[in-house]
Amino acid sequence: MSYYWGLLTVSEPKWHCQEDHTLFTAYRDKLRLTQFLMALGDDFEPTRASILNRQPLPSSETALSELISEETRRLSITSQQSPFIIAATSSASPQRPDNSKRPRCTHCHKIGHTVKTCYDTVGRPPGKSPCPKHPAATTTTPSSSESSSQIHQLSTAGLEVLFNYVMSRSGSSAMSATSGNTWLIDSACCNHMTSSPKLFTSKPVVHNGPTIHTANGSSMYVTYTVTVQTQSFFIPDTYLVPQLSLNLLSGGQLCDNGYDLLFSRHYCVIQDSQTGH
Repeated sequence: MSYYWGLLTVSEPKWHCQEDHTLFTAYRDKLRLTQFLMALGDDFEPTRASILNRQPLPSSETALSELISEETRRLSITSQQSPFIIAATSSASPQRPDNSKRPRCTHCHKIGHTVKTCYDTVGRPPGKSPCPKHPAATTTTPSSSESSSQIHQLSTAGLEVLFNYVMSRSGSSAMSATSGNTWLIDSACCNHMTSSPKLFTSKPVVHNGPTIHTANGSSMYVTYTVTVQTQSFFIPDTYLVPQLSLNLLSGGQLCDNGYDLLFSRHYCVIQDSQTGH
């Protein structure tokens, strides 16, 4: 895409005023970034909204780096198998002995003896009773509707357990976050946010900030921009949102401030790209 943008740039007219050229270049880069983000699929809506809500807009290289990180995270999640639903079916028939090498009687056409030793021709030895005929073994397999019902019941029960577990964990996290002990990293959050004035280390700046729209359709309002200092790290330019119940770290804002975010299945590392700490 940058190759074609370069071709279009060559066809632009020459600018006689350097100031106008600088303004137009900034406008053109902003327009290209917006067009590129709007062409993405709905799967990248949270990341797209996070980038477009920043002031000023990040560079195209920064936005592309965040999109690649988001795509890598999604691929790692989809590659993991779900531990809650395990359904296994077997349609293979029982193995039967190979009778191709056993002799077959040409008189009674039974397998296991020849005509010379056939009881029908030479007679049955004294005390030898005929073998009882065994009924054919039958197996009962549940119908497809029964199987799907069982799987549905299993998945529903598993999801209920998972939902209750997540809700209990979310409740405890919200309580600890309000006290300032826990911060949650949110890739779709446009800015760092907190609701606790106790975390302030600088004088609050009155801020008629943007309206924060939540997933359930409600709105929250920014009252101040502050600097937060915890026992572990220093967080500048943080929004004070009284209606918020969690302390949120913006993944995009951390990247803009020169930090690298390293995610794994069990933890996340925030590292200064210059010092490595």
